[in-house]
Amino acid sequence: EFAAAQGELSGVIRRLHDLYDCHGVRGGTTAAVDEATVAAFEEVIGATNRCIDAAHLIRDYVHCVAAADASDEEAAVTRARIDAEVGTLAPLVARFDGWVCSLGADRLIQRSAVAAAHAFRLRRAEVAARHQMTEDQEVLAAELGATGAWAQLWEQVTSRLTATVDDAGTSRPLPMSSVQNLAADGSPVVRRAAFQAELSAWE
Repeated sequence: EFAAAQGELSGVIRRLHDLYDCHGVRGGTTAAVDEATVAAFEEVIGATNRCIDAAHLIRDYVHCVAAADASDEEAAVTRARIDAEVGTLAPLVARFDGWVCSLGADRLIQRSAVAAAHAFRLRRAEVAARHQMTEDQEVLAAELGATGAWAQLWEQVTSRLTATVDDAGTSRPLPMSSVQNLAADGSPVVRRAAFQAELSAWE
C-alpha cells in the first residue's frame, strides 16, 4: 500500500510540473486577468494544494518511521528519496509566486472566489516574488537544499576559513570554529571581537 502511495505521489508531482508548463506558470511581465487566466489559476492552485497535501502526508509518515528506529536503513533510504522528490516542488512554489505577482494578487482575488479564499497566501506570494532569484537559480537552490548540499558546502568552506580576532590590542588568527566558540565567551569585548572577525572573514 505504501509503495503504491509512493508511486502515486511521483505521478502527481510529475503531472503538476506538466500543468505548470502547460499554463506558463512563472514570473514575467504583467499579464491580463481574463476568464481563461482565472480558470487556469483555479486549476493550478487546486492541483498544487492536492499535491502538497499528498506529499506532506507521505513525507511525515516516512519521517516518523525513520525517527522511531535509527537503525532502520531502509526507512532512512526511503526518507532521503522522498525528501529529494518532494524537494522538486520548491521551484514550482517560486514559479507560482512569480506568476501571482505578474497577474496581481488583488486582481485575482477580485475575479475569483477561489483566489479570495487564498487571499493571505497570494499576497505573501506577491511579496516573496519580489525577492526571488532567477528561475535557474531557484531550481539550483531547491536541489541543493533537498540533498543537504548547502549545509555540506557551508561546512567545507567554514572548515577552511580563518579569522583574525583583535582582542586587547593583540591580533591572533584562529580557525573559524574557534572564532564561533568565542561568541559564547563571558566577556562582551571578546564576543564583539569574535563577531567582527567572523564578519570580516566571510566578506
